[in-house]
Amino acid sequence: MKDQQKPCGQMPFRLIALDIDGTLTNDRKEITPKTREALKAAQERGCRLALVSGRPQKGLEKESKLLEMNRHHGLLISYNGGKITDATTKEVLLEQSIPRDTAVSLLRHLRQFDGITRMMDDGTHLLADRENGYRTEYESQNSAMPLRTVRCLADAAAQMETPPFKIMMAAPPETLRDISDALSAPFEDALSFQFTAPFYYEATAKGISKATALEKVCQILYISPREVIAFGDAQNDIPMICFAGWGVSMGNGCQELKEKADEITCSNNDDGIAKTLQRIFSCP
Repeated sequence: MKDQQKPCGQMPFRLIALDIDGTLTNDRKEITPKTREALKAAQERGCRLALVSGRPQKGLEKESKLLEMNRHHGLLISYNGGKITDATTKEVLLEQSIPRDTAVSLLRHLRQFDGITRMMDDGTHLLADRENGYRTEYESQNSAMPLRTVRCLADAAAQMETPPFKIMMAAPPETLRDISDALSAPFEDALSFQFTAPFYYEATAKGISKATALEKVCQILYISPREVIAFGDAQNDIPMICFAGWGVSMGNGCQELKEKADEITCSNNDDGIAKTLQRIFSCP
């Protein structure tokens, strides 16, 4: 963990960037009342919120509504940074999907690996290549999209109006770790790959990350990275935590993230976000 003086007193931040799963929501996939009220209070003080998640945009709408982000021009950053939308106007500020030919080639390459489930979405449905595949029902609920099993994801990607923003590979952690290099090796020059959970390995357009999305948001809002506080728990949150002026790891965060963070707060089940924000607002 970095050794810096903790910010406190008058709110020094203009943007609060929040990962969702394992960070904003507890293990029951709920935003606790204390965390919700702390974030609503921050918005009333003029600080914008950005939900920054690997989920598709549709999967951010429930949390956005609960936090009343539509009243404050909050930002919905989905697909690990592949798409940015204004929660008030619904204006899409950035979108960068995987090039269609690359998506099709990757999906064909992945068919040789029997131990994984492959998923993507078309904006309305979560598409998977295995009925009752690993984590498909879970991801369908998380994404707020009905699940549809297709015979060939590569063919589906070739026919989609907009090519996919991300391609997911899901398998038990011990399996995924062993084969992750083989999954990504032929495409490392064309795509970005990252673990978003021990059981998820995801591909996005080259150069896309939560940090690149926040950099774009800072340009749009005319703010400095120093005016951003970011909260996360997983490996794909590391670029965001390092980009922000103050990066906070949840107590339940992975060790790699904790080593990069400026602060380690309480867990997602113990109102870690609220406790950090309350300290910043209240200490002299």
